[in-house]
Amino acid sequence: MTGEIPPELEDLSKLRRLDLSENSLSGEIPGELGFVPRFEFLDLAGNGLTGEIPAELGFLRGLRSLYLADNDLEGEVPELLKDSEGLGWLTLAGNRLTGCLPSSLVERLEREYRNYLDRLFQGSRNNPQRHELEREYRGQWGLPLCE
Repeated sequence: MTGEIPPELEDLSKLRRLDLSENSLSGEIPGELGFVPRFEFLDLAGNGLTGEIPAELGFLRGLRSLYLADNDLEGEVPELLKDSEGLGWLTLAGNRLTGCLPSSLVERLEREYRNYLDRLFQGSRNNPQRHELEREYRGQWGLPLCE
């Protein structure tokens, strides 16, 4: 797919998952996506998206997974998004973002990922492949911890 993300997606009130990753999308992420009431999963990674992350994405209280890595986004992560209690998966690396992520969010992301790896590796914590996946995932946030 090429072009911009149509803001009319907000009219799809039953939409829960949207994966537009690894396309050639351009332009800004429409703030209207923050008004899709049932969004749980949004993957826009690997495109050519520009501008800032819309603050409206923080309105998505049911959002569990947000993948925005490898675009050309800039600015800070909106406070509403940083405070999102349900967010368990987040990738932001490969952008020009500034600022930091609160330790409470990073702790939650790490806990969610460890639980995922426990299921994947059936509880084994001494698997070299698991350790490699843990290292790779930590780099996906793309921002340091706030002090």
